[in-house]
Amino acid sequence: MWIPSKAIFAATKKFISEGKYVTYDLGGNAKLSEMTEAIAKCFEAEMKRFISYIFLNQFTN
Repeated sequence: MWIPSKAIFAATKKFISEGKYVTYDLGGNAKLSEMTEAIAKCFEAEMKRFISYIFLNQFTN
Protein backbone atom coordinates (compact mmCIF):
# COMPACT_ATOMS: atom_id res chain seq x y z
CA MET A 1 0.00 0.00 0.00
CA TRP A 2 1.27 3.44 -0.92
CA ILE A 3 1.42 5.90 1.95
CA PRO A 4 2.47 9.54 1.34
CA SER A 5 4.59 9.74 4.49
CA LYS A 6 6.60 6.71 3.35
CA ALA A 7 7.21 8.37 -0.02
CA ILE A 8 8.50 11.52 1.68
CA PHE A 9 10.73 9.47 3.96
CA ALA A 10 12.08 7.46 1.01
CA ALA A 11 12.85 10.63 -0.95
CA THR A 12 14.65 12.16 2.03
CA LYS A 13 16.64 8.96 2.60
CA LYS A 14 17.56 8.85 -1.10
CA PHE A 15 18.98 12.37 -1.15
CA ILE A 16 20.89 11.88 2.10
CA SER A 17 22.41 8.57 0.97
CA GLU A 18 23.38 10.02 -2.43
CA GLY A 19 24.77 13.16 -0.84
CA LYS A 20 22.74 15.32 -3.24
CA TYR A 21 21.05 18.45 -1.94
CA VAL A 22 22.14 17.68 1.60
CA THR A 23 22.38 20.43 4.19
CA TYR A 24 25.56 21.28 6.06
CA ASP A 25 24.48 19.52 9.27
CA LEU A 26 24.17 16.27 7.29
CA GLY A 27 27.55 16.62 5.60
CA GLY A 28 26.57 18.56 2.49
CA ASN A 29 26.57 22.15 1.38
CA ALA A 30 23.00 22.72 0.15
CA LYS A 31 20.64 25.24 1.66
CA LEU A 32 17.64 23.86 3.50
CA SER A 33 15.39 25.34 0.80
CA GLU A 34 17.35 23.45 -1.88
CA MET A 35 17.04 20.15 -0.02
CA THR A 36 13.34 20.73 0.62
CA GLU A 37 12.72 21.57 -3.05
CA ALA A 38 14.53 18.43 -4.22
CA ILE A 39 12.53 16.23 -1.85
CA ALA A 40 9.27 17.90 -2.91
CA LYS A 41 10.03 17.31 -6.60
CA CYS A 42 10.82 13.65 -5.94
CA PHE A 43 7.59 13.30 -3.96
CA GLU A 44 5.61 15.02 -6.73
CA ALA A 45 6.98 12.57 -9.30
CA GLU A 46 6.06 9.66 -7.05
CA MET A 47 2.54 11.06 -6.60
CA LYS A 48 2.09 11.33 -10.37
CA ARG A 49 3.20 7.72 -10.85
CA PHE A 50 0.84 6.56 -8.11
CA ILE A 51 -2.14 8.47 -9.51
CA SER A 52 -1.43 7.13 -12.99
CA TYR A 53 -1.25 3.60 -11.60
CA ILE A 54 -4.59 3.99 -9.80
CA PHE A 55 -6.24 5.59 -12.84
CA LEU A 56 -5.02 2.90 -15.23
CA ASN A 57 -6.01 0.05 -12.94
CA GLN A 58 -9.47 1.51 -12.46
CA PHE A 59 -10.25 0.94 -16.14
CA THR A 60 -8.42 -2.36 -16.65
CA ASN A 61 -10.03 -4.31 -13.83
